[in-house]
Amino acid sequence: MFLEGIVPHKQTIGGTPWHKKKIIDVPPGQAPEWVRKAWIGLVMPVAENLPTHTIAMGVLGGKAENPNGYPVETSIAIQILKEKSPDAAQWWTEHVSPIFMRWLIFKEEVCQLIQSETK
Repeated sequence: MFLEGIVPHKQTIGGTPWHKKKIIDVPPGQAPEWVRKAWIGLVMPVAENLPTHTIAMGVLGGKAENPNGYPVETSIAIQILKEKSPDAAQWWTEHVSPIFMRWLIFKEEVCQLIQSETK
């Protein structure tokens, strides 16, 4: 769940801007299934100002399982998760450092883009 082949932030599809996404299915990854299931239903901002190059890796090391997806800042994602499932958020806090792993990537297939409000 790190950066490799990510979908561009603030994506525009058919002229419509997308800044948030909702998790609609269990994301693949190295976290236990109960932790990954806790993401379902959460709405998160897609990260901005990403570096052009970075290392992709799984949450517990090894190969990334979400190479094409939407990035969310790790600290923001964990804070949003904490409101729904403090236990799942605690797992992330114990296993991932937001300083070392700045973004979590959620696979495109488990996300629903939410249209940005126009002003």
